[in-house]
Amino acid sequence: MKEKNEYEEVMNALSMNREIEFSYKNVTYALVYHQKGWCLVNRKEKLSLYYQDNNELLENIRLDNKTFFDLLKEGSIKIETIF
Repeated sequence: MKEKNEYEEVMNALSMNREIEFSYKNVTYALVYHQKGWCLVNRKEKLSLYYQDNNELLENIRLDNKTFFDLLKEGSIKIETIF
């Protein structure tokens, strides 16, 4: 049940163009929105292309060859903040 709630919370936040900060393997990342679209960043650099649709972003970004939601499901990432 927790997994579904996290998924719904993330999708709801993204639908309102809210940004999500999360940690994975002791590194902080964020799903952020700019004028060019959505992208994945860490504290040092942009790590993905820009995507106009947040679903497209979530389908295409990978950390260790796994999607954001695969990592969320397996408990490998922790949602830190939703802005």
